[in-house]
Amino acid sequence: RELEKEIRAAKRRVQELETKFASISEANARFKLREQDRLAQEGDVRQELLGLTGEMGNAVFLMDRSQTMGESGRWAEAVSTLKTWLQHLPVQNAAVIAFGGGQLEAFPSRDYARRSAGEFTSVLAELDGLETGGATNTYEAIEQAFRYDNLDAIILFTDGRPDGKYGSKDVLELVENLRSLRPNVKLHVIGVGDYFDGPMKRFLLGLREAGGGKFIGQ
Repeated sequence: RELEKEIRAAKRRVQELETKFASISEANARFKLREQDRLAQEGDVRQELLGLTGEMGNAVFLMDRSQTMGESGRWAEAVSTLKTWLQHLPVQNAAVIAFGGGQLEAFPSRDYARRSAGEFTSVLAELDGLETGGATNTYEAIEQAFRYDNLDAIILFTDGRPDGKYGSKDVLELVENLRSLRPNVKLHVIGVGDYFDGPMKRFLLGLREAGGGKFIGQ
């Protein structure tokens, strides 16, 4: 009988704890929703201040890691900016493509990383281990970015004109052609380093115009 009493008492304590846990879980869920709304609102404000127009839910970031990006801390600056933007902009799904030396490296390797699953951190960690070098193969990077499904925006970080197999004219024509097929996708250009150089400036501004996005100088 004493054992039965103890069992009944233990069951009551378990029920009380389950009730408290359910209440805490519900409060935690409400807090997460409020926090997500707050971050989304802050992201909208920051996007507006940066002048990045259009939807940003699904975004592909193109990171130029050619040889010249290794000069004067340009690569580190670009990666640092990307980390800040991914933290505060209203991007829910993101992919990063690093290009240079004729190679493309996508993080994650397929599809998007999801903010809701906490996958941005692992993607950004991959960038810290990359080195700069080689030519600027912008054409191939943009071409791959447009292959992502439900794409809203492409953000290109670069310090120069393409000097690989395809030149500036080829890149501009590519963007015009691809946006004729997917006009809702905007390509924003982030100039890193000495982007006021005449030919480079004309290329970057032309790319921004063809992409329907904005140009920002770092």
